[in-house]
Amino acid sequence: LSAALADCTELKISPTTSAEKQSTQFIECVVCHDKSSGKHYGQFTCEGCKSFFKRSVRRNLTYTCRGNKNCSIDVHHRNQCQYCRLKKCVKMGMRKEGVVHL
Repeated sequence: LSAALADCTELKISPTTSAEKQSTQFIECVVCHDKSSGKHYGQFTCEGCKSFFKRSVRRNLTYTCRGNKNCSIDVHHRNQCQYCRLKKCVKMGMRKEGVVHL
């Protein structure tokens, strides 16, 4: 037993770099590319997009785009056009039937 323990103490585990940690632990939101908090309504999304989608579906909200219905939705611009954000949620595969109506 002591020989086995002696062997274990000689093992060296190389620490992972921050880039390696980030690449293995970071899954991005399919809608805005922020850090995903998990799978919500069928897709990996951030808390913001999850809540926005749930609120929009539960309240049966309709939005209007002030642009050309092709607005950029990313972490910095996701709150600028609700129409395009909801459209992208659906396009990326978020399922409305997954939202529980209260």
